[in-house]
Amino acid sequence: MEFQKSYYIIEHISKLEIVSHEKLLSLDKNSYQLIQNFSNHDEAVAEMLRLLSDEQSVLKDKLANSK
Repeated sequence: MEFQKSYYIIEHISKLEIVSHEKLLSLDKNSYQLIQNFSNHDEAVAEMLRLLSDEQSVLKDKLANSK
């Protein structure tokens, strides 16, 4: 994998973000949590959509069970 062309899903300031390798290197190492890295932007976007969909399903279940 060419890390200079990689994209990462990170948790930064309490939200998920997709960032390039260059952007990741510019962040303070203690300011984010690395979730996963990808060889291209399209793969990162597809995984981000999946993660958000999973979170939405969990939230819907919690709301349904709280009634």
